[in-house]
Amino acid sequence: MLQESISFEGHSPRQEAGSRRPGSATDIADGLVATMREHSLSADMIQSASGMTAGGTDIQVWPRELMRTDMAAEHLMRRIATLVLEGIPLTLSLRELGSGDDGIATFEKFCSAIRSELRADDTLMNRVGLSLHSHQIPLQAYLLISRALLGHGPRYVILDSLQMQYHKQAVVQEETEKNWLFLWRQRALGHALMPVYGAGVRTGCPLLGDEAADAVLPHAGIKVPAGSAWLPIGLHLPRFADAKGQIVWPELRAALEACIDTGDQLLDVLSWADPSQRSDAWLNRRLAIVTTGIGDLVQARGNDPGCLECLNRVDEIILKSRKILWDRSHVIAGQAGVLPALARSDPSDGLCDHSHRQSWQRRWHRALASSAVRHRNLLVMSPYSVLPADGDDTAAFADLLPVLSHADACAFAGQPGPGDWSIGDFRKFHTRAWAIMQRRNARSLVAAGV
Repeated sequence: MLQESISFEGHSPRQEAGSRRPGSATDIADGLVATMREHSLSADMIQSASGMTAGGTDIQVWPRELMRTDMAAEHLMRRIATLVLEGIPLTLSLRELGSGDDGIATFEKFCSAIRSELRADDTLMNRVGLSLHSHQIPLQAYLLISRALLGHGPRYVILDSLQMQYHKQAVVQEETEKNWLFLWRQRALGHALMPVYGAGVRTGCPLLGDEAADAVLPHAGIKVPAGSAWLPIGLHLPRFADAKGQIVWPELRAALEACIDTGDQLLDVLSWADPSQRSDAWLNRRLAIVTTGIGDLVQARGNDPGCLECLNRVDEIILKSRKILWDRSHVIAGQAGVLPALARSDPSDGLCDHSHRQSWQRRWHRALASSAVRHRNLLVMSPYSVLPADGDDTAAFADLLPVLSHADACAFAGQPGPGDWSIGDFRKFHTRAWAIMQRRNARSLVAAGV
């Protein structure tokens, strides 16, 4: 029975075997990445002073409080410089700048401090990404100051209900309209300000809960929990389709299972420069299988993206792919050990009454037998994945956005160019995607079947 083969120590027999293999962690990682390429997958590894890593790091920053204490500011600047010099992509998530001119002044002072620490080196400064909630300071000031002082690294703006919904307060609504206009115009520029949104990160395991996502992972601009560690793997669906856009399922299934098998082994040899990421990597073993090319498939098939039948066909592809991923993670959990976060969630821990503890343990083992997994998150999608890479007439492809409901997390890098979209098309696309993500995260099931 599966529950008899599951390890509750969060310990992988493969990890011991991997540690006995000849060669460095870099050699092992290179071999695993080569295996991924054989399945038409991509994984961008980062060789840092701390070892082989992936995804990059997000740091939460409260500039207004930070700049009041020289010691705290100096510590953060050294931390930023260390990560950047090691070649690790970095996003600084800015919180509570203050309002009005004070907020702008705080932001400018903070950017100047980073510029000074990095000696105004363009190569280093371009590795620093920033994310900021809308309605903190004007977006024009955010982009202008950060570009002037910190170069051309990624710039994200996190959109919440203030930006996505209509407001009766005239002042708020006026700022909302200005923000949409500014974001729409930025799409035509080479270094755009990229929108980010979504309620949080979910899991396919019913024994674990969803998580708030308030950080932006540098790789692919994935909205993630602060301090979390992810291994991104790229999967472009058209590579597993014929000339008419029909999926070749044996090839796609093999690639999806390779994402899990090879990705799980890669997690065992990666190093993380940030302490919170080291803890999260062990506890949650997150894979980000970034699935793209949905719009390209529809275009290759010659289907009408506004047709319900087209949406249903695409939905079936994503739903089936998601099931293959989670089924494989379940199998690996039986072979190599369950996710440590699951092992720590046994509800019988701490119960003093022996009979009650045994009863809960029996229920927990039954739940694990059917629902245990090796990874907390797997499928990542971008709203832009429903848009074809070629062609200007793409607004109709927004009708495919409901497939985002199957994603565990969402990515926002790689914003497409202006195309033929009006500001109305642009705004509608993002508000629809946001609404779908809100509904997705409203269905959080915790400890189902226990």
